[in-house]
Amino acid sequence: MDDGSIDEPLEKEAFKSSELSRIKIRSHMCWLTVVNALMLGITVALNSLGKTPWSIKDMNTCVKATSFYSPVIGSKIINFHQVQLNGTLWPGEDPSWSRKEIGDPEAEEIWDAFEFAETFPISYADVVALGKDPETVTRYPNEKFGLGEEAYVASLDIQHKLHCLDELRKMTFADYGESTPKKKAHGQLWWIHLRHCFDMLTQDMLCHADADLITYRWMDTQPDPFPDFSINRKCRNLDEVLQYRDEHKVDDEKYTAMKKPKSEITQVPAEPGYYAMFGFEDSDLYPNGEGYGSLPESDWFGIPERPSSSKGHRLQV
Repeated sequence: MDDGSIDEPLEKEAFKSSELSRIKIRSHMCWLTVVNALMLGITVALNSLGKTPWSIKDMNTCVKATSFYSPVIGSKIINFHQVQLNGTLWPGEDPSWSRKEIGDPEAEEIWDAFEFAETFPISYADVVALGKDPETVTRYPNEKFGLGEEAYVASLDIQHKLHCLDELRKMTFADYGESTPKKKAHGQLWWIHLRHCFDMLTQDMLCHADADLITYRWMDTQPDPFPDFSINRKCRNLDEVLQYRDEHKVDDEKYTAMKKPKSEITQVPAEPGYYAMFGFEDSDLYPNGEGYGSLPESDWFGIPERPSSSKGHRLQV
């Protein structure tokens, strides 16, 4: 045999081996194509699912991480936007509505919008998630509102905080523009309400404990570093939160007309200070003070409470 006859089988074997390698490569390429197609399909599917309502909770991860439970977060996307605060000492040519003078029509209209806390229904599960007792949370009567037997009354806390800020604003600037400040006689309850508002806003700021920073600059006429309060903030979109309220709120007139029923409700006691100040008039739980115990002192701020001409004392908070 010559060398050619010996090499021929080897060449055939090498050819077969090469062909098998190509087949394996093509097979691997096919599998890679399939895997890539699947990954693309999954990506497209997830992107599509991200636009469906049930994914809102996931899209509100940042809000959820810094909030207690709220059905608003679970059903509406709350976006963030960057804002530079106006921290100047003087208001400037175009001040924000909250910097405008007492009596400015535009500013007063906005403040007034927060004066009445519009309410909306939440569910039994919402009440429990909020850490409250469904037995003591007020329900909308089904015969008047048609919301079912488990529609509980709720409102946005931001409205209460802005109401409190408005109370402090009106008190602070009550004599604005007057050459001589007027001395007004306010009763204890008025001062207690104001102190409540101050305390609520303080607790709110301490709760948030913002880590935003203030930088300092050298300012003409000032010998010391001067703080630049016009800082950049990440703010939630308040309009989106209020939109939830507007979409779910009940009729204001119906709610205003809603009064405490005579039976089939669970009442919580009034605050000790109320009983100490006004006694037990109209009390269902402690008629004539029976079963209550001792009362605290009522001489808050050393200001006597002026008697009310109406029966009972409706607390405005």
